[in-house]
Amino acid sequence: MALNQILSLQEVVNWNMTLARLFDRQLDNDLPGLLSEAMKQFIEHDTFILKAYDDGNDLPIFISHDIPAHRHYEYFDNYLASAYKDDPLLDKLRYDGTGSVVQINASTCSLKNTAYYRTYYEDLHLEDEIAILLPVAPRQSLVLSIGRQGGVARDDELATLSSVYPLIECLLKNFWKQRSAQQDVRLMPPSVQTRLATFGEELLTAREREVTRWMLQGKSTKEIARVLEISAQTIKVHRKNIYA
Repeated sequence: MALNQILSLQEVVNWNMTLARLFDRQLDNDLPGLLSEAMKQFIEHDTFILKAYDDGNDLPIFISHDIPAHRHYEYFDNYLASAYKDDPLLDKLRYDGTGSVVQINASTCSLKNTAYYRTYYEDLHLEDEIAILLPVAPRQSLVLSIGRQGGVARDDELATLSSVYPLIECLLKNFWKQRSAQQDVRLMPPSVQTRLATFGEELLTAREREVTRWMLQGKSTKEIARVLEISAQTIKVHRKNIYA
């Protein structure tokens, strides 16, 4: 079929309109959520999480997500407390550093035989996780993870995702550049991240350690509340516990 015939198909016309809206909003804070919704047209998923990694650090900074508040403990607190150490994604980030699409499920990673599956993944009730790795700087990467509860992604869905990877990369790189400039989002040196990952484990909760990381970057209570999507009053309670 000739290109002009393909471009005239109604499905393609509708997709191009979606793309236009995404590029028009690529500098907005809600871009990751809009992108997730657009991706559902070709790859089904129930959740998305956008996180940033600094080269050499295993602890991510969570940038955006659509996880409901009542599930934050399962998704975030448990992960930051210890599960991140066994995340199969980290091997790809450590030894590759290139852009790619990584599938994480019981078949691709033999998860059922791992501590990561027993202590974390199983509690999320996921059947598949597709992680889109996006190098955004020499020592930084974004990872857009989409989770599925209704079965493993089909080959045609993954093929389509790979074909639109350059689009996702362009949108999220521009989003990250703008967000970094506006909010001065910086990842910490490896020594700081490593120490925070283990220091005070018996005294501080995973959330308190996350608040501590933002405090060390000079963020105010209101700024931390906005980033973590919780109330300023809750941050004040965390800060009080951290200082104690």
